[in-house]
Amino acid sequence: MSLMLTISKVGPAINFLAQDQIRCHHSVAVHWLLFLCLFFY
Repeated sequence: MSLMLTISKVGPAINFLAQDQIRCHHSVAVHWLLFLCLFFY
């Protein structure tokens, strides 16, 4: 329940950060995605 709420709030933020980071540090966006996968699984 709270997990879904967190994803709904963090998801768009991560997506926004990812799009911004792709310009400068694409690896940072990938690192965030991997971190989220490891954190939730």
